[in-house]
Amino acid sequence: MSRKLLKIKTNSLSIKLRDSEFRKSEFKRLEEDFLKWNQKAKEIQSKFDFILPNYIIDEIIENEEKKTYFNLYCLINCAVINGMISKKNEKMLKQVYYIT
Repeated sequence: MSRKLLKIKTNSLSIKLRDSEFRKSEFKRLEEDFLKWNQKAKEIQSKFDFILPNYIIDEIIENEEKKTYFNLYCLINCAVINGMISKKNEKMLKQVYYIT
């Protein structure tokens, strides 16, 4: 095997190993993010005695640092319209997240 070909194969293997290591670290990061997200979702759900739709939980988690809940307001209204939560639960959610 020529030196040039050997060098190309070695470089290719090196790139594949770096790519594999990157993917493993990225997978690990995603797994940690997923576990944190699930923990937050459980904490939010435990505050209520009714089941929150996932899209509402997702919106709460995404905006908990910004404290901007306009989209949450709209999603809560959609959940009421679609029969996913009751009017009573709507009012409770809006009070908890200061959307009144």
